[in-house]
Amino acid sequence: MIQLAHHVISAILGVGLIFLLCRGSWADRVPGRSIGLWHCAGLTIWLATAGMIFAPLVIGQQRGVLPALAETAVQTVRSLGPGGPGPAGLIVALPALPGLTFVAASAAVLGASWARMAGRRRRLRRLLDLVGQAGPAAEAAVRIDSPTPAAWCLPGRRSRIVITSATAGLLTPDQLQAVLRHEDAHLRQRHDLVLLPFQALKSLAPKSSLATSLHRRVQLLTEMLADDHALRTSRPADLARALAVLSAADPAPEGALGASGTPAATSARLRRIEGRGSGRLRRSASDAAALWILLGAAATVLATPLSLFLLPG
Repeated sequence: MIQLAHHVISAILGVGLIFLLCRGSWADRVPGRSIGLWHCAGLTIWLATAGMIFAPLVIGQQRGVLPALAETAVQTVRSLGPGGPGPAGLIVALPALPGLTFVAASAAVLGASWARMAGRRRRLRRLLDLVGQAGPAAEAAVRIDSPTPAAWCLPGRRSRIVITSATAGLLTPDQLQAVLRHEDAHLRQRHDLVLLPFQALKSLAPKSSLATSLHRRVQLLTEMLADDHALRTSRPADLARALAVLSAADPAPEGALGASGTPAATSARLRRIEGRGSGRLRRSASDAAALWILLGAAATVLATPLSLFLLPG
């Protein structure tokens, strides 16, 4: 019962961390660490939920989930072996079934989301091979003819950065390079994998405003992180101008990575970029201290259900 209580408390703390991430404006100043906190909160809630579902198994064996599962597997094999009670002995595995079903369902949702995205990316690559044109060597991008300015990238082993002819015509070379570096950051840092759990949650509950909001929030953080990468070598004014031009673009094809395109997301990114240019986007010593404290607290919260899974008898 004590382990069950710890799992409940961990789940509550994980939800509290998500609340802080949604309400705290500080998260935009450190998008990389904020993404880490989002994953920490999500994994904490998942582990705690699994721990609560495995409670009958844990309470019955007085040990952590993984040792209890190992012991259950041994007892199940023995029941089916020579001298065992046979199929009637499978009753020892019943307490583990709800938890195993939850784990299998979670893996299935995640795997289905990945397979769906991978299929769409394969189709997009084939389409780009037919209609795309190689741009200048300095661009390292595929151009497609379109009167609408747009830029997006296609992650994976055969990654692509795609821009439209309108984008190349409306942006200066420096502005275009800022866009390309932004998209390159998405590919190099594998932001598609960062977004995968939240994309899976969104696909599981497509009509849920909460799932959509969580996905959009983490997606915005990946855009801000890519902005920071581009600003290492590009001027804030160039990136801001490029973002203003691309803000009216249609959403990226499903399976690709591109800006969300919502006015609120664009405004938030422009404020950060302009803040970098004016020197306003600087963290104080107190901000840094608070962030490290929060990171330590989040790691502790995550370690609680994780350690309970490994607790020996």
